Amino acid sequence: MQKMKQNCRMRGTGCLRPWGLPLGGILLWWALMSPAVGWAAHAYAQFGDIKYPPDFSHFSHVQPDAPKGGEMKLVAPTRASSFDKYNPFTLKGTSPPGLGNLVFESLLTGNTDEPTTAYGLLAEDVTVAPDRLSVTFKLKKNAKFHDGTPVTAKDVKWSLDRAVTVGGFPTFQMRAGSLTKPEQFVVVDDTTVRVDFMKKDRLTIPDLAVVVPAIYNSELVKKNATEKDPWGMEYTKLNTAGSGAYRVVKREPSEISMQRFDRYYGGTPKIAGVSIKAFGLLRTAWASLLRGDVDLVTDVPPDAVQFVQNDEVEVISYSRRYQYVVAFNSSHAPFNVPVVRRAL
Repeated sequence: MQKMKQNCRMRGTGCLRPWGLPLGGILLWWALMSPAVGWAAHAYAQFGDIKYPPDFSHFSHVQPDAPKGGEMKLVAPTRASSFDKYNPFTLKGTSPPGLGNLVFESLLTGNTDEPTTAYGLLAEDVTVAPDRLSVTFKLKKNAKFHDGTPVTAKDVKWSLDRAVTVGGFPTFQMRAGSLTKPEQFVVVDDTTVRVDFMKKDRLTIPDLAVVVPAIYNSELVKKNATEKDPWGMEYTKLNTAGSGAYRVVKREPSEISMQRFDRYYGGTPKIAGVSIKAFGLLRTAWASLLRGDVDLVTDVPPDAVQFVQNDEVEVISYSRRYQYVVAFNSSHAPFNVPVVRRAL
């Protein structure tokens, strides 16, 4: 099913994440589906071919020659009126959208061109064991957290230990790839960590490419943890401890501001700052766009375009595919009768 949607933005503005990420040295390993040899290369694809070669400099949607500077002012698409947390990896509460990709990072990252391919992010080298029961990550030595401390294998292990232990969304996500025990994450040396598999599972490595098992600055979080809260969940609810291209510089109940991290190992982001505002009412967001207070409002219904379109606002239409799942509760009548379900 396709449904038309509109994005409205002030003319002359750019789009989020236009910086080039030099990803030389990242690995290709489609070893999990291969016979008994160890594999190491520059990306991992569950299906199809790898689009980008090992030494590519940026994804195709990136504008490497885009001018630097300026601030992108965005509207949160969640329609929440305020933010009450800054940890995007827990279900309770409302966090600003975008933190997971802008502030936090994982070992691998996806790509909008290839939904089933992952490229190295914090990891520069990935090796799958010959028996396909472990994968070893070599970290980029110039990767740093926002306080300037290097990202180490100890941070990776602590973060993954945390993800499988704290419960809730992180633990559920890790379990999808058969990652359930801290013993599965082994520090080899300061910049090398090994992940041991419980079994041969095609979802284990893709599970490490989503941002939910984000790598935290473990020493910073542990300094702010307590005996009752050893994983620092309360601290990370209101504080970030990541290594992403942007760092949080200002927090208000209805707005968060981020600035580019100039020491980011992937290169300096093109946009100097990103702010995200919460508007409980769509019309309030549209009014803010017309005043020039924000640069972009997404998912404007077609019948509302007339309210925001003028000489200063550009409307971009696009098709979006929606997938709907209908699940029957087979514990109760009438859906506990197989012939009824088949008839529907």
